Amino acid sequence: IATIIELDGARILMLADAWAEDIIKSLKKLQEKGHSMIFDAIKISHHGSYRNTSPELLELIDSPIYFISSNGKKHGHPNIETLIAIIDRPAEFSRTLFLNYSTTTSQEIKNYKTITGAEFSVIENTPDWIELTGNQ
Repeated sequence: IATIIELDGARILMLADAWAEDIIKSLKKLQEKGHSMIFDAIKISHHGSYRNTSPELLELIDSPIYFISSNGKKHGHPNIETLIAIIDRPAEFSRTLFLNYSTTTSQEIKNYKTITGAEFSVIENTPDWIELTGNQ
């Protein structure tokens, strides 16, 4: 179940294990009604699987904060292609990837140099609370 949570001025897009095509269809309907596709935080679908996060979806949404939940053991998630697709887009803000574990992929992405010059940081082993104020 994917959802948008709005609370105290903060908007979070939680993508659960949803397929990108399904999310795109729903978000485009909201966008047509005037809703912004910039969120305070986005939880990436299916542990950062590239099969669940398409370039078309990432063209539609953005955020300064991304959450990826995976230890990388079962399927090797997150996929490096997903993380590159998130961070290697022009933006007027720096993006931060929060991962609840350190993985081979999270270690690899730390040293990545974006083609677009977009700024990003990677924070691993984040099991604690992250405060969102709606003013990211």
